[in-house]
Amino acid sequence: METAAMTGFEKGTGYTREQIHASLGGGKRGFLLTAAGRVTGLCVTRAKNPAAPDVILVDGSREAVERARRFAATGAAVPLFIKRRPGDWEYVGDRLVRSFTEDPAALGDLAAQAGRGGV
Repeated sequence: METAAMTGFEKGTGYTREQIHASLGGGKRGFLLTAAGRVTGLCVTRAKNPAAPDVILVDGSREAVERARRFAATGAAVPLFIKRRPGDWEYVGDRLVRSFTEDPAALGDLAAQAGRGGV
């Protein structure tokens, strides 16, 4: 089984947000976990990100977009978790940003699939 070297997360295993927070820092609610000004992990739902883990949509808030920009610029990989059910977040591996866009035309179909505007 694949394990995240620095965090000890095991691929395919479920974790609580409390466990994720204890290991990675950042908030217990948002999807872009940040500590000391850097993104340390991602927690997403299939409802808001149906193409995850390959495509992650960021909400249109200025704060989220800025965090996503900074994360993309680092080139660093972070642990990604996908919610299976309440209180159960599956570790699917470490992911980095391969491309980042704010182009509404490029995001249109993906946002529509997720039933989301403002991404």
